[in-house]
Order: sequence, then structure tokens, then C-alpha cells
Amino acid sequence: MIRSKRLASILGITGFLLSPIMWWDDLLLNIPISWVLASFISSGPARLVLGINYVPVQYVFSASFILAYYMSNIVGILLLKKAYTTWRGKELTLMQSWRINIAICTVYTILIALFIHLDWLKPISVPSIL
Repeated sequence: MIRSKRLASILGITGFLLSPIMWWDDLLLNIPISWVLASFISSGPARLVLGINYVPVQYVFSASFILAYYMSNIVGILLLKKAYTTWRGKELTLMQSWRINIAICTVYTILIALFIHLDWLKPISVPSIL
């Protein structure tokens, strides 16, 4: 448990910014972070290092974008939960927490997959160093 309420406040603000609670923080943080990370992973050198050079770029980009987006949302939700339990001293049950987390992340993942399918989100061209 976090002892310092100041640290809990910092974790809460960071968690709020990374969580899928408001649409604007997704547009300003989670989607750009996921986009850059997915573009890097789908670039030539990263695909070579990861051993996925045979997989088409669009598939690698889509999967890595969704995975990075999921991870940023999950980290945000976990940070918020940790800050909440520190300030309030009471915990949500495990089932309540999982239901909320899964529902929120699933809705956003469906939206991201739709945006990729409609070609609204494409990989950033990363210059090759090889």
C-alpha cells in the first residue's frame, strides 16, 4: 500500500490521464503513444529483431496498436485504483474491478479496430537504419 498521499495524488493524476475515462485524454495521450509504439514495432528493423518479418505490416501495426492501447489503459486504471484505495482506504471487490476494466477496454478496442479498418489510423513511416 502506498503510504504517502502525495505519491497517491501523483499516481491518481497519471492514472486519470492514461485511463479511458474521458475521450480527450485518449486523443491526447493513449492513441498517440500507441500509434508511435505500433509504428516502431511495425517498422523494418523492429520486425527483424522481433522475428516477425514475414507478417504483413498492416497486421503487425494493428495488433501492436491495440496491444499498446490496451496496456496504456490498463496501467491508467490500475494507477487510479491504487490512488483511490490509498485515499479512501476501501477496495472494490475483484469481480467489480475486473468487470469495469474489461467493459471499458473492450469498447475502446472495438473503436480502435474500426479506425484501423477504415484506414483512419495508419503506421507512421519510420526511416530504416539498415
